[in-house]
Amino acid sequence: MRMKTKQDILDQTYMTVKDLKIITGLGLARCQCIMRELRDEAREQGYYIPVERTILVPTKVVKKKFKL
Repeated sequence: MRMKTKQDILDQTYMTVKDLKIITGLGLARCQCIMRELRDEAREQGYYIPVERTILVPTKVVKKKFKL
């Protein structure tokens, strides 16, 4: 299995903590904290957030936050 590229990640519908880590280069703990905040913001904005064990956030929300 090949590694995801930044473009592969940005083309996905939802982003995981590991994806955010690849995009930003931040540490795992910091990415988890950011993703929790973004997940809560996305819920308030009316986005559908799947109930999963992993933290999923719409890529659209992440792009807005990090101006990608």
